[in-house]
Amino acid sequence: MGVLFGIANQIVLALIAAGLVTLMVWGYVMAWRRLRTASGQRFPTVTEPWLMLPLTTQFSVLFVAVALGVALPILGVSLACFVVIDALRSIKKRYTARRLNAHQ
Repeated sequence: MGVLFGIANQIVLALIAAGLVTLMVWGYVMAWRRLRTASGQRFPTVTEPWLMLPLTTQFSVLFVAVALGVALPILGVSLACFVVIDALRSIKKRYTARRLNAHQ
């Protein structure tokens, strides 16, 4: 990383990497806060807004996500993990809601 121009280049590249990581974390925090206030739940899942999208938009987003996953395998694996975790959270949420309704 930055061997050609010495330590100054390495410091600049490290600051850029730290800035990118900060922006990614900040983006996730803003998205979670927005979803939480929109749905009124503590930890909403991404599945709920996904199901509200029109079918053509869902297929378009799915096509782009698969294309990016094939072109960029590391992104594809992390996206697949995110989708699986969110689907499991959604299933657990529905199961818990049914269980609570059954006891009332």
